Amino acid sequence: MLWKLLGVAAGIGLAAFAIVLFGNARHAAGEAEERGRWQARRVEDVRADAERQIANAERGAKAAAAQADRMAALLPLFLQSERSVNDYAKTAAGAVLCRDADRVREIDRMDELVFPAAATTARGGEALHPDAAAPAG
Repeated sequence: MLWKLLGVAAGIGLAAFAIVLFGNARHAAGEAEERGRWQARRVEDVRADAERQIANAERGAKAAAAQADRMAALLPLFLQSERSVNDYAKTAAGAVLCRDADRVREIDRMDELVFPAAATTARGGEALHPDAAAPAG
């Protein structure tokens, strides 16, 4: 009877061992399947992110090119406006309304006293020439 009892115990132990092995194998297979799904999704996410970055870079390049085109189109207007102002300043009416170079320099000096931080920036005062026809006031 002892041998029968030991045989049954060994059979139960062997069955329990087989169940544990089978359970571990199923668990490992489930983890591997989940990992495969996760990695495939991760690859897809990285690919989509790269496509978004490329699209953003292309949009930025197009916007920069469009801005450069707009600025190039406006340059003749700026130059013509500057010529118009300079031509008007040479007339008698323009000489009265336009400020002479010394007056502009005085305004720059007052700005430097009031706003000392702005004094470190570049000034365009050296581009001004004295205009004898303009009144000093």
